Amino acid sequence: MSDKTYRLLFWGEILEGFDEKRAWNELTRSTKITPERLNAIRERGKTAVLFKGLSVRQAFELQEKFAAAGVKTHLKEDPEGPPDLSPLAEEDAPPPRVPVSATAKPSGSLHPQEHSFNFTGEGGEYFRIWIVNLLLTILTLGIYGPWAKVRNKRYLYGNSFLDDISFQYLAKPLQLLKGRLIALGLFAVFLTLQFIHPIIGSAFMFLLMLGMPWAINRSLAFNARNSAYRNVRFDFRGRTGEAYWVFLVWPVLGSLSFGLAWPYAFYKQQRFYAANSYFGTTPFEFNGEALSYYKIAGLGILLAIAILVVSSLLGNLFLPLAFIGPFLTFVLVGAFFTVQMSNQLFNSTNLADLYFSSTLETPAYLGIYAVNTLLIVLTLGLYYPWAKIRLMKYRASCLSLAGLSNLDHFLAGVQKQVGATGQEIAEVFDVEFGL
Repeated sequence: MSDKTYRLLFWGEILEGFDEKRAWNELTRSTKITPERLNAIRERGKTAVLFKGLSVRQAFELQEKFAAAGVKTHLKEDPEGPPDLSPLAEEDAPPPRVPVSATAKPSGSLHPQEHSFNFTGEGGEYFRIWIVNLLLTILTLGIYGPWAKVRNKRYLYGNSFLDDISFQYLAKPLQLLKGRLIALGLFAVFLTLQFIHPIIGSAFMFLLMLGMPWAINRSLAFNARNSAYRNVRFDFRGRTGEAYWVFLVWPVLGSLSFGLAWPYAFYKQQRFYAANSYFGTTPFEFNGEALSYYKIAGLGILLAIAILVVSSLLGNLFLPLAFIGPFLTFVLVGAFFTVQMSNQLFNSTNLADLYFSSTLETPAYLGIYAVNTLLIVLTLGLYYPWAKIRLMKYRASCLSLAGLSNLDHFLAGVQKQVGATGQEIAEVFDVEFGL
């Protein structure tokens, strides 16, 4: 984390309660941006890079300085380059505009604060919950499933801490049961049609798949609005039309372009999730760039080629090694993409002046994944609770939140009621999304 550098962005926002002219004068005095450029930034929705190559401390000090004058700035991780502390007037792609009144203001102290995540669950405790849930779900032919899901999530949420305060899962089993019955009913119709007439059954499944973006969008909203921290609920306000673009149109274009559009599809999906999420009334902001996803894809392809070449060369000495190559490629490249995409999502997301930092590493993640898989196989699945706890502990240990703002000032917004049907349809057809 100490090697990272950051850039300071200005989106044309002035904090409430400050003199606007004085704020403009401070920007003009401290940067190379002319008054004409400042007007363009404000009127045309431009984004200016004020400084780049900053350390964390330097970035927070400059952010504190501008906040004291009433200028709202944003931090973003530098993609490359050595430190360059000179003021800039470089334009960046404009992010979604957020009204100043809807964002959090820096706390009174204006000193950088780091908020750590921690997971305290234990494998033995979770196993007792998991095994009882599994047995009751089997004995009730799946009817107990919603109660099992709520028990699992409440345990996992209750042991997930930010600043020593746990998260809350607020969904009720009956909410899930109604949606699950509808989803299972649709699945039963599909099986019946498939048995009677396979072509009609396939057509029905196609129609259900066309409804998946709607189901995913509803699932994200349901999970967010039933999750809380310090009694403040989260929210998700994604639009169904946009969901169809990011979960249907762009993936199809990715396939039709022989994979060339897939990185952009992943970029659009992560942006859709982060930019439509809220904590109370405060929106999360996403500052990722499509180019970063193409870099991840490029590195993944190079890694796959290297593994296949090495396994092929070794296969000349020992034939079985040639057949291991494709399997190793799938596992190693899969772990690489999982780690990099998770880091990319968090490191491109902020909540007002609070910025996430995710430092997952592929070797460590791969080691946990390999051991977990081996023990799950050897124990015929009984090790699963310990495996999940191990992975959650690692993920939490690599995640932090830092910035000038204090979490206490966020207020809960009015939450809209949302049904669980979309979530359960997505689950029945093996689709899972979210952080």
